[in-house]
Amino acid sequence: MVGEITAVSRVPEILSNIPAEVLSVVLLAVVLFGAVMRPFGWPEAVFAVPPAGLLIVAGAILLDHARAKATRLGPVIGLLAAVLVLAKLCDDEATAGCSAAATATGIPAPTSNTSAPQAPPTC
Repeated sequence: MVGEITAVSRVPEILSNIPAEVLSVVLLAVVLFGAVMRPFGWPEAVFAVPPAGLLIVAGAILLDHARAKATRLGPVIGLLAAVLVLAKLCDDEATAGCSAAATATGIPAPTSNTSAPQAPPTC
């Protein structure tokens, strides 16, 4: 019919099992490397979020499935995010507390005739 608009349904390309699993394992290794080694001091999210998006874009994971899992696991994801924020705050406070303690106590004077600098107290 003239003037009738038909909806075009787009079915996403889905990777077959073997390429999807290989891509998932490689990206998991990248995420684990980034979380453990933290190169350049970057946060873990820098290494976790792009691979998750890549898996969705590549078709290894369907967006609807990812959304359903994230909705179902929302409270767990929120708890883990809160723990990461709390850990970061504790780490910052410990570093600031250690710096304050070293500054408050001062660097002890050398006891020998050497002019080698003494290390500040450790926390």
